[in-house]
Amino acid sequence: MKGLKLFAAVFLVFVMMTGCSNGTTENTTAKEGQSTNVQSAEDTSSGDVQDENTQEEESQNGEVSADDSSSGNAEAVGGWKIEVEDSNQGKELSDVSVVLGYTGTGTEEYSKEAEEGKEFLLVKLLCEKEDGQEVIDWEQLTVTDSEGNEYKRIDDAFLTDLNMKRMPGTELNFGSNEGFIAFEVNEGASGYTLSYPFEEGNIEIQF
Repeated sequence: MKGLKLFAAVFLVFVMMTGCSNGTTENTTAKEGQSTNVQSAEDTSSGDVQDENTQEEESQNGEVSADDSSSGNAEAVGGWKIEVEDSNQGKELSDVSVVLGYTGTGTEEYSKEAEEGKEFLLVKLLCEKEDGQEVIDWEQLTVTDSEGNEYKRIDDAFLTDLNMKRMPGTELNFGSNEGFIAFEVNEGASGYTLSYPFEEGNIEIQF
């Protein structure tokens, strides 16, 4: 009988020690898991910061830029900034306008067709004088297509009949000037470069 009680006591002590050991192991494992999670979070945060710093450095170096304000359609030389804002090309230009007369209201259509084998090229420019003494003489401005054909501005007074804002035909020597100019180009031509020779250097804008 005494032997049975002794065995029971020893077994109870063994069970209690085993439980304590398992609890200690579980606590240790839980703490290690928490430590790993904290370390992973720190590594991830550090990686994000490094990525942001890398992107910022690359952006500053000109290698990566999500907002590049340079469109490639503007140049500044000789105290002038010239920008190609828009361009249109077609065989015929037409516009329908409303006419008010003594007998009532009617419509009037104005149209102009290019010569045989030619098309109209309309270019909207913004010319801004920033400084300097140079002027813009339209006789010096040219447009060249991808095949090397060179064109000069034509008499484009008809643009006002099309209700389009026309760039003045006289020399520009100050201020901000905006409007369309017209060329007659070879039919099907494309890949244009607008050029103007200033004393300080040439402006060349591709569009």
